[in-house]
Amino acid sequence: MRAILYVLGCAACLTACGDSSTTTSTASKEASRSGATSAAPKKSAAPAASPAPSPSAAPPAAASSSAAVAEGPPAKVRLVNVYLEGGKGQAVDIWSKPFKGEAKALAKDVGFGKASDWFDLPEGVGRGGADYVQVKIVPAGSGAGGKEIHSIGRLEPGSKVTEILATSDSGQGTMQPNAEVGKDAPKAPAAGKGLVVANAMQLIPYEKDLTETYGGRSFHLSQSGAECLNKTVLGGTNRWSEALAPGKTKLRFHKWPGDCKSAPVFEIDVDVAADKGTLVVLYTADGKKIESLQVPMELK
Repeated sequence: MRAILYVLGCAACLTACGDSSTTTSTASKEASRSGATSAAPKKSAAPAASPAPSPSAAPPAAASSSAAVAEGPPAKVRLVNVYLEGGKGQAVDIWSKPFKGEAKALAKDVGFGKASDWFDLPEGVGRGGADYVQVKIVPAGSGAGGKEIHSIGRLEPGSKVTEILATSDSGQGTMQPNAEVGKDAPKAPAAGKGLVVANAMQLIPYEKDLTETYGGRSFHLSQSGAECLNKTVLGGTNRWSEALAPGKTKLRFHKWPGDCKSAPVFEIDVDVAADKGTLVVLYTADGKKIESLQVPMELK
């Protein structure tokens, strides 16, 4: 009798516990220099791509129920591609892949050092169940089933976000959002001035190679070369921004640690538009030379 009760008890335990499996993704660690002091740089985890669902699998559950996901107009997204695959620039496509229904291309053949057009983020992103939609970035020409470089997750409804796709220090795809409209957007400049936002996160894995020419991958910025425009250090995942007078201006980049009295290690010309913004993305194609891509920001 005891043996029978023991067997029945084990069966009940197995039924209650079930057999669960989880899929995990490893976030690559990136060094991030930030702040106005010479403190040791902080480590920041690179966001990892979400795995694509198997057609025969159940759709993934949302972090919260679909009813709890904020409603509103779709977020608008633009991709800046500075992703290197095996040391070479990789053009990418962006696909919307619902759990049920046909996949749809949102952007195609976004070349290295280029920005895509704006597109609406599908409503099902961030939802669970049959409404689930994945937005995945794949090598150009590989189709909706191509190897995922990264994915784009749920964003604030009605926001406008430029996502920068780059390579992490472990060689995987990583992204950093730069909001232009929404709660995470930068403060609008004073009337008549223009906002310049600089991002150098793509340089993170190439610090050793860049040090000989540029002294590293973090910088102070000036216009005249005498005084820094502000105390923010550009580097790692730390962005730099400043409101400037409209017109063409020269931004000078000075080695950090250091100050703006030292000779700049490189300079770029920026067109500043009144009451608008300019996003300056620093990147390297070979780990030796720093280049820049400038895209207009649509501030509200």
